[in-house]
Amino acid sequence: MKFCGNCHQLTQDTRCPICGGFVREVEDEDYCFLAEQPDIAAKLVEGRLKDANVPCVMRPVLGAGVAQRTGGREWYQLYVPYAALEQAQILLRDTVQE
Repeated sequence: MKFCGNCHQLTQDTRCPICGGFVREVEDEDYCFLAEQPDIAAKLVEGRLKDANVPCVMRPVLGAGVAQRTGGREWYQLYVPYAALEQAQILLRDTVQE
C-alpha cells in the first residue's frame, strides 16, 4: 500500500489521486485519513477511539463555503496511525450505525 504524506491518503497508484504528488510505502506510524464527520459525530468517534487506545487526531475542515455548505456546523477530519486503521474503521462503522 502506498501513502501520500501531503494528503494522508492511501492508494495503490504511483501518484496521489487527490494532489497528484508522489507516494511512498506506508509505515505503521503514518497518520492516515479515516473520515470527515460533523462536530458531534467526530467527537463521539474520537471518544470511542480513545477508549480503544487508538490514537486519533481531529482537524477542523476549513475553507470558504464550509459553514454555508454545512448549515453552520463544524466538520472535522479524523486521522489514525496506519497500524490502527482497520480497527478504527470498524469502530467508526459501529459508531455511525448506532
